[in-house]
Amino acid sequence: MIDIILGLTGGGPANATQTIATQSYQLSFVQFDFGQGAAAANILIVISLAFAVLYLRANRRAVTA
Repeated sequence: MIDIILGLTGGGPANATQTIATQSYQLSFVQFDFGQGAAAANILIVISLAFAVLYLRANRRAVTA
């Protein structure tokens, strides 16, 4: 949803709508700090992976019960 956030608010007043994805974009392509931008993106991937594993485990239990 990075395109909607950046298109509508640009991060919002005082970074109110700043997310990890928009922070990664800002660091990489606005400030040209590709190392920190990549680190933020990797953190986002790890968080997404953790939620995906939890969701799949919960869904597997619901189907078998």
